[in-house]
Amino acid sequence: MATQNPSIELRYDSSFKQSITERERPDPLVGMKIKVGDLYVFGDENHVNSDYMTTNLTVQLEATEKILTNETVVVEYANGPMWLVIESEDENSIRITECPTIEGVNNPEQRLSIEKSAVVSKESWIRELIETAEEFYRKVTDLNPDLEDDSMLRRLHEEIEGAKRRLKEIEIS
Repeated sequence: MATQNPSIELRYDSSFKQSITERERPDPLVGMKIKVGDLYVFGDENHVNSDYMTTNLTVQLEATEKILTNETVVVEYANGPMWLVIESEDENSIRITECPTIEGVNNPEQRLSIEKSAVVSKESWIRELIETAEEFYRKVTDLNPDLEDDSMLRRLHEEIEGAKRRLKEIEIS
């Protein structure tokens, strides 16, 4: 049973700000790391895995539906090869794993001994994804209000709302 909550950290550095304000990109390349308790499951103290974060968060929020039906979710990162694999552990929990090889993504028995993973509750993961996506959306639109009308950011906002509805459904049941 999962007892510790996950924490998703995004790297909001000067290149993030420049991408939003000067280049007006609605989908900036941003580093992500994930921590459960004291363990960095994805990235570490000094390293992040980067991806186009509007797309990444949209995909992950959309995938909360799969998580709730115990399907495996694989998210590929741009600075790979690197994948985040989310697998059902039991009815209420998932295992999140950082996989640097496609073999490990496709077959858990092929994973390397250095691959890090942790078990968290589905509810805590979805809640953390929502909070991270809301913070990201706010930072982007605060830096460049014109991007609020961008189709990619509108879709991210829609997926945030969809994940909130799914979260309410599991809180009720």
